[in-house]
Amino acid sequence: MRGIWKSGIMIKSKAVTARVSGGVVFTVLAREVGSLKMYDWKTFLAALLLGGAGLAGSLMDLLRGDMVSLAWLILFAYLICRGIYESVTEQGFRRGKERNSQVKQVYQERFGKLGPVMSWSVVIGWGVIIILALVSAPAWMIVAGGIAVLLYQLILTVIIRGDLRKYR
Repeated sequence: MRGIWKSGIMIKSKAVTARVSGGVVFTVLAREVGSLKMYDWKTFLAALLLGGAGLAGSLMDLLRGDMVSLAWLILFAYLICRGIYESVTEQGFRRGKERNSQVKQVYQERFGKLGPVMSWSVVIGWGVIIILALVSAPAWMIVAGGIAVLLYQLILTVIIRGDLRKYR
């Protein structure tokens, strides 16, 4: 284990080896900040920044009297907790890596060479809807496209979840 001093805080690093189902072994550089080990900085920052922004927005809506935002508040709180768990604990990090590799494998088996594209297809669909809204397309087209992307996302989620059952 080696250490680096940054801003008066000792940052230690060590290699952690984890085994994912299917015989894949990967090595992760775990960083220990003070007494807290950080296995994945990207997940930690995304959970705090994106989840925190969503949580703050939902809280503001809830304080204005919008009771539907309570569900969003609970969802963002769950996502923040899950992101922090996966980035700070070794067990959570291994489970997250294993789940991600299983999902990639399912997409590859289901869609072949188009697997990586299909995993981003919902994001691409929402991007097209946003572009349509920016170029002042008719409202019916934006609403119909949004509903179509939501239905596509639901169907794709059901298909992928069904294929993931064989790994559990």
